[in-house]
Amino acid sequence: MARGTQRGLKPARAMPGGVIPDGVIAVDDADAEAMADAPVSGLLGFQLRRAHTLFALHWQLSFRGRSPRVTPMQGGMLLVIESQPGLTQAMLARIMDVEGPTLLQALGKLEQNGLVERTRRDGDRRSFALQLTRAGRRAIVLVKEFGVVQNLPFLGNTGRAETAGL
Repeated sequence: MARGTQRGLKPARAMPGGVIPDGVIAVDDADAEAMADAPVSGLLGFQLRRAHTLFALHWQLSFRGRSPRVTPMQGGMLLVIESQPGLTQAMLARIMDVEGPTLLQALGKLEQNGLVERTRRDGDRRSFALQLTRAGRRAIVLVKEFGVVQNLPFLGNTGRAETAGL
């Protein structure tokens, strides 16, 4: 039996604005009904977790085969650095609400891919200022484009005022 067909799973249908690559599965109607009736379906935390999972999957599919490949967190970091050139790593960690080691791992990949550069700050040799590179500025264009496209399936029928309220 093919992967995903054991429990009524079948290949996903195309999402608005794109095609789902092979290997991605979606639940069939019977499973969707069972999930809707599940005790956890009414819990906000469960729904938020499912929304996060769908968001992350859509982001990954959007960047599949693209170079550079950027995670949602890295995309957020690029947006923040773009808006605040010279920002310190410590301030970026506070803005992104992540621990230092998590930030350094993601930042290291951005630097390794040539998207961000760290330079020592004048007067404080322990602190680094963050800047986008030329490649980073090109990548930010993709992040912004995918951000708009990515939001469409999730915000489908919401108006500007409703979207702004989120």
